[in-house]
Amino acid sequence: MRKIDIIPSKSDAHRALICAALSTKPCQVICQAESKDIAATRKCLEAVKDGREEMYCGESGSTLRFLLPVMGALGHKASFYPEGRLPERPLSPLYEELMAHGCRLSPQGSVPFTIEGQLVSGTYHIPGDVSSQYISGLLFALPVLAGDSRIVVKGVLQSKSYVDMTVKVLMDFGIEIIETAEGYLVPGGQAYQGPENYQVEGDWSNGCFWLAAGALLPEGIRVKGLNPHSLQGDKQILEILAQFGAVVNIEEEGITVKKRGAERHPHRCEADSRHGAGFGSGRGGRHRKDRNCQRREAQNQRERPA
Repeated sequence: MRKIDIIPSKSDAHRALICAALSTKPCQVICQAESKDIAATRKCLEAVKDGREEMYCGESGSTLRFLLPVMGALGHKASFYPEGRLPERPLSPLYEELMAHGCRLSPQGSVPFTIEGQLVSGTYHIPGDVSSQYISGLLFALPVLAGDSRIVVKGVLQSKSYVDMTVKVLMDFGIEIIETAEGYLVPGGQAYQGPENYQVEGDWSNGCFWLAAGALLPEGIRVKGLNPHSLQGDKQILEILAQFGAVVNIEEEGITVKKRGAERHPHRCEADSRHGAGFGSGRGGRHRKDRNCQRREAQNQRERPA
């Protein structure tokens, strides 16, 4: 059996690094590998710690959208230097909400893109059909403000699983977020208090490829580093593979997926093995096989539950 060590989840790493940077207690984020996006978030957070304004976020939209509200909450003037097509990507309606709550920002598309001023508590309105990163960014920032805040989500929140991940990591760092019928209530005046160590969980989106490949192999593939209790939406691959007949085992050593044994499918319709290739290739052979198929299918229909 082939064994795969999965790469860390970028989504979990971004969130953990931000919470650790805001924590009043030292917290080491354990991340076995670092992508360009994760490195961008880490370097920007290090710049804040060193009192620097320049933030080189590369092409990471998560870094920019998460840290803009955080910089506003800290009252830290920051100039972001996005690369590639990131400057072309929209920031509305987060842009307008930050402006309405005490921040001053460069025109959208500017490089560098600067934020300054002090974010204040209040009610923030974000449509549910835009990037969930806007909501996550506010959830990181609002707890450290003096007053309570509300995030009103207009319509159905399309990427709720990612916001759920944010809330879960915030809880791990002692932050209370209250989900309401209209969105989220964020009590102010909170302090981040992280664990001594935070282990970044494996990336389910990357693990999906290996798990699907395992479903094609009799010996299977074992993937290590995936959290079976993760809130990552791609964890649904296990249910999908099981529905398609794969054998799925969740064990302490990892998650194993393999091809199920070659037992005969109960509803499969096959040619009678007594007919040779030459006999079955004629018209009469085809008719006999058709009649056999029809009889078997009729029997299967009677045996199937309603």
